[in-house]
Amino acid sequence: MRFLLEEGLSEARTQIVWDAIALHTSSGIANWKGPVAEFAQQGIALDIGGQGTDRLPPGFADEAHARFPRLGVEDALADAIVSQVLANPAKGMFMTLPG
Repeated sequence: MRFLLEEGLSEARTQIVWDAIALHTSSGIANWKGPVAEFAQQGIALDIGGQGTDRLPPGFADEAHARFPRLGVEDALADAIVSQVLANPAKGMFMTLPG
């Protein structure tokens, strides 16, 4: 949040960004925190987990990936999560993605 405040975002807009980031894995909560948190959660779920890809127009994902290649993000993310949990098992709580 400090970065956004230092860049001139208001406290209210900074809180919206924080909520979107903090709740990006919480579909049942994000939709109650406003359109930015809900949109971020749905977009990340679609991109990382594939939920909702059936609602995309045919060829949309292929075009998006051609313009913005994945560059191994899935493996890099998984490796980063595993490293964090190995360094601090408390970050891998039961029933969470890291867990």
